[in-house]
Amino acid sequence: MISVREIRKNLGFNSAGLEVTKDHVHIDFSKPVEILSSAILNGGFTKASNIVNMKIPQNKSTDSSNKFPSPETTIEKYIESKKWKGKSVGMMTAANMKSFRSVRADKNGVIVQSFITMGISNARRAGDPADWKSFNSQNPKPGTINIILGT
Repeated sequence: MISVREIRKNLGFNSAGLEVTKDHVHIDFSKPVEILSSAILNGGFTKASNIVNMKIPQNKSTDSSNKFPSPETTIEKYIESKKWKGKSVGMMTAANMKSFRSVRADKNGVIVQSFITMGISNARRAGDPADWKSFNSQNPKPGTINIILGT
């Protein structure tokens, strides 16, 4: 079992609260806020009361007969099991929640805070050269960097 310290705190803006466990990062708001995201659940421009980045197991199976629920259904069922109220924006990651980082900047009364999880098994940075030269070669396994910014 992964040992991840649980974090629960008031973020001090937009009446937001943060919870980090081994299974998720959850940000809740006392009233819906405007959110712009590329999230799998309720992505795009919307108003929501929750943002969740849910930990899922890595699927290393090459057996295409494995049937999984859709990502949207998976996140919706998780949100339902947690009894989080209101509309939610949801992301998924196989990254270890130990990778969670948060940074906050406050200048002239404007607050910006980031909430990040990152999968580093396929670590890259912007500008790194590609590891394969043609589209016919086997692609490297995917990794995720999920970023949430709040203002």
